[in-house]
Amino acid sequence: SPRIADWQRWRDSGSRIEVGAHSLTHSRIGTVATGEIDVATTVNHIGHLDHPLYGAEPNLAAREWLPHLGRLETDGEMEQRRAAEIGFARQYIERSLGRAVRFFSYPWGRWDALSVRTVRSAGYEAAFSTSWTDGSRFTTPRLDLPQWVAERRARGRKAAG
Repeated sequence: SPRIADWQRWRDSGSRIEVGAHSLTHSRIGTVATGEIDVATTVNHIGHLDHPLYGAEPNLAAREWLPHLGRLETDGEMEQRRAAEIGFARQYIERSLGRAVRFFSYPWGRWDALSVRTVRSAGYEAAFSTSWTDGSRFTTPRLDLPQWVAERRARGRKAAG
């Protein structure tokens, strides 16, 4: 309380509101806004035994250290983690909402080629980033509304309350 996701309200909105997915955990999925490799996040683990300490950002843009195996995850394992994060978000919302989820927004606006492939494979029709695009519908830049729109909405809520 208060509820962030009131599924009945979303269902009642019908086709008036488009609901998209944004991942399960809001983990950073892509590397950088330009789609280039960010060398600062090529590994995602905290020091373990003889291994150095890295910034432990919760994200899917970096390889995970698998202490039970004593190694970093493989390309395939990393791809499976991303697929779960992106695909299960869609499935969860569709089950809760009772209708199709067509769009995805990259957490933190970051994407890379693997993220784009994963979003496409998960069945989304398009995806949104925060600014940079490769020209495809899977890296559509977000459109920021002017400040006066937010101010007008805030005044409207106060008048209604």
